[in-house]
Amino acid sequence: MNVKFCCKVAALPVPLLLLACGSTEQAKQSAEALPQPIGSPEAYWQLVWNDEFDADEIDQRKWNVEEHCWGGGGASQQCYTKRKANIQVSDGSLKLLAKKGSFTGPSLPSGDKRITRTQAYTSAKLSTKGKVDWRYGRVEVRAKLPQGQGTWPAIWMLPTEEKYGKWPASGEIDIVEAVNLKAPSDAKGVDSSALEDRLYGSLHYGRAVPENLRSGKDYQLPNGINPADGFHTYTVEWEEGEIRWFIDNVHYATQRQDEWYSQYRNNGHLVTAEGAAPFDQAFYLGLNLDVGGSWAENANATGVDGDIFPQALEVDFVRVYQCTVERSSGKGCNSVPQEANLVEGFRPPITVAVDTQFAEGPRFSLFDDELDYSLMLNSYDPRNAMRYRLTADPYRGQVIEISKAGKAGNVHLTAPETNMNHWQEGGQLIFDLKLLSHAKGAKLLVKMDSGWPNASDYEVELPALDTWTEVRINVADLAARGNSLVSGKSVDLTKVVNLFVIEPTASMDLQVDKLRFEYPEASLPFNFGQRGLAYYFSDFGGNNSQLIQDPSKQRSRVALTRKSANAAGWAGTSLGEGAGFSQAIQLDELKPTMSLWVYSPAVATPVRLKITDSKQPDSFAEVEVLTQSQGLWEQLIFDFSQATPSWQSDTRYNKVTLFFNYGVRGAEAGEQVFYWDQLKVGS
Repeated sequence: MNVKFCCKVAALPVPLLLLACGSTEQAKQSAEALPQPIGSPEAYWQLVWNDEFDADEIDQRKWNVEEHCWGGGGASQQCYTKRKANIQVSDGSLKLLAKKGSFTGPSLPSGDKRITRTQAYTSAKLSTKGKVDWRYGRVEVRAKLPQGQGTWPAIWMLPTEEKYGKWPASGEIDIVEAVNLKAPSDAKGVDSSALEDRLYGSLHYGRAVPENLRSGKDYQLPNGINPADGFHTYTVEWEEGEIRWFIDNVHYATQRQDEWYSQYRNNGHLVTAEGAAPFDQAFYLGLNLDVGGSWAENANATGVDGDIFPQALEVDFVRVYQCTVERSSGKGCNSVPQEANLVEGFRPPITVAVDTQFAEGPRFSLFDDELDYSLMLNSYDPRNAMRYRLTADPYRGQVIEISKAGKAGNVHLTAPETNMNHWQEGGQLIFDLKLLSHAKGAKLLVKMDSGWPNASDYEVELPALDTWTEVRINVADLAARGNSLVSGKSVDLTKVVNLFVIEPTASMDLQVDKLRFEYPEASLPFNFGQRGLAYYFSDFGGNNSQLIQDPSKQRSRVALTRKSANAAGWAGTSLGEGAGFSQAIQLDELKPTMSLWVYSPAVATPVRLKITDSKQPDSFAEVEVLTQSQGLWEQLIFDFSQATPSWQSDTRYNKVTLFFNYGVRGAEAGEQVFYWDQLKVGS
């Protein structure tokens, strides 16, 4: 489905709840004296938490103030600080101030001061994380937004616990965002003199980056009013299965759970979370003012106009209410018509129960531009000699950079206790290494461990400086070498906790990329029940293929190919990676046949097998066979003596492509699922 980008509480109660975790009794008492949300049925809403910013400093019982220069997923250009130059409470309002000026601080959101970064601007960010959070409710923030090219204010909510995986699989609620207010508008169809005035309410969900999704709506204030010219009240009402957005009590958007989803991996299985997930857990509140970033810098006049600073996000109050009608679901206080301003979002892709578990093959990626969400990058650093960070390589994206200034210490990737024993059957630990500098006599060890001293290590030959080199280590060899420091100890591959440890023995600077465990690639014959080999599929035209346990239980592991309802007639699946098999397919000159076991949903389904010379794509041969059974395993024989174009014995065919129901579009046949196994030469 496509994405497109509210609020008066009127009559007709329809429930909503907010469960507060951590709000203080004092906050509850002070809240009781404050006015309730405008509109009816206001009697059902109860104020449970608020900050009116009437003091002269931040209430640290309610707010965390972040200090770092990370820039976040939006790649913005500011450092967040606690300085009064960037965050103030005065005259009854909170002021987050973005200012131009170089500043150096921690480069990671953890605030680790050992790893720093310099940014061209400073600003501020607050959140209630660890102080108070809520599940369901009405959140009101009265604020005045900044103006100018490069400003990006945001009022948002994030989950306290990432129950469904890394951002945004566990969800994000954007109460309001805006970029570049009063800069020249780039909205379609507006006059060239028009100024940016759009406000956005949206949700982030789906899977973890980069398979994330966003949906929402934009809103413009009536009568040409610009949000940067005064205070306005931005509101979200959130109940189980529904979220509603309002500005100045005008409802402008509603999104429901059939238009969002969360998919995450649980022990390697891709799972679609049930019910209203990910928006069914406690969220905390955040406020920030960013400078630049991927959205602001690519909209309107583009870039950042340094001359417009300082700018402020000014907040008059923050108020959080709960619906008292049905506390467990938050329902009972909705007054918005059921058909009102619905947001079109996304529905979950269909998943199948695969038979692979976390860390099983054929390829287990630990780091490729980002860490696998189950892993943590840590260091053992008894002498404060280790530095590590993610840094950008102009040709590779993010890489891990490690610096060591002494003898003791390492950097490691930690996971929940993981069974890696199956990787001994031909598996390799593979990564790209770039050596930047090293002390004389320094060595480089790669280790795996199941808790010290149960570790095994392998010495890597040092490559030339400033050159990316691929390193391959057989897992069986690494495990067998044992712990070079403690005799008789070695890693227990059934209980690995540090999947990858890299330890220079002296001062060294290096970078690591494309870190993974991998099996050698399979070639014909393809028997999917055989473990320890990598089976790769390249789908096109609307196919989706993967390995699963045979649902009929007649075989072990088989391939599933799903030809979607949107698939082209020529949708197909190529076996192996792009270059084809390293060895040519050797057919018998007297009886040039190949065979395949297939489980088809219908009789007389055309199955086409194509073999190609990957270096000369015009050199190919195809044979088509009709299935004879429905819902049963059967062996199909492809006789290439009858191929079109003709099979040539002197052509180096090294690539196989499979087509199910060839020539029939998904729109005609509907979605169809095919199972297959044991592709081989001969019968």
